[in-house]
Amino acid sequence: MDQSGGLYAKLEERILARDQIGASTVYYDLVRAGRPRAEIVRETVRIHAPYTHVPYHQRIDDGFVRFVNNDHCLLS
Repeated sequence: MDQSGGLYAKLEERILARDQIGASTVYYDLVRAGRPRAEIVRETVRIHAPYTHVPYHQRIDDGFVRFVNNDHCLLS
C-alpha cells in the first residue's frame, strides 16, 4: 500500500470514530502529500456516505440508529 492508501485508511478510521480533530489532521496530511482535491473529496464521501442519511441526522452503527448533526461538515 502506498502512503496515500495508508492515509485514506487512517482517514476512514478517524471518520468512523467520529474523531473530528484526528480526521482533520489526516486531511491536512493528504493535502501536504499533494493528493488531488477531487480524490480527497471522493474518498471522504465514499467513507462517510453509507453512515449518514441526509437530511435525517442519523447514522446506522451496527444496526443501531444514532442521531447526529454531522451532515453539514465534510469531515464530521
